[in-house]
Amino acid sequence: RGGIDETLSMRLGTGGHALTFGTPEVVVYRGGTKLTDKVVKGKKGEPDTTVQVAKEYTSVRSGSFWEAFEIEHAGKVILSETEHAKAMAMAEAIQTHPDADRLLFAPGTQHEVPLQWLQAGRRCTGRLDSLGPHAVADLKCVQDASPYRLRYQARNLGWAAQLAWYMDGCELADVGERAGYL
Repeated sequence: RGGIDETLSMRLGTGGHALTFGTPEVVVYRGGTKLTDKVVKGKKGEPDTTVQVAKEYTSVRSGSFWEAFEIEHAGKVILSETEHAKAMAMAEAIQTHPDADRLLFAPGTQHEVPLQWLQAGRRCTGRLDSLGPHAVADLKCVQDASPYRLRYQARNLGWAAQLAWYMDGCELADVGERAGYL
């Protein structure tokens, strides 16, 4: 993510998005167990002994287990078990909602569509979450979807401008005019 420390909200949004559209792949990080040697002092006159001790690593995102897992699964969305359960619930809610189904999964709809166009002589790009025959949709995962809170968040984060950018891009890239939905 370009050097940005991911927050829990960002991981859930990215995970929910990936599980909804099936890309990129989502993997669960559960930590692991590492065996280490520990020296046990012997009683008087007895030699010290070395025993192997198992050290459990939780789903905390630090340490050698995390670093190895992160390298092994580069390019995938990595979630803890708890995050995965929440992201799955988000994806299932989206996939079973009739309006979302109509917009995001209608026949002929494409997901994660890269788009390039020229606007005022400048090269512009965008990545469309969903490009259907008649609509472009940008999926947003939010903590509170009540009308007031959603309007407030959409305004403060410029979601309408982002969607207008994608709609303009569709026209200028000769994809055709599309209605826009968040």
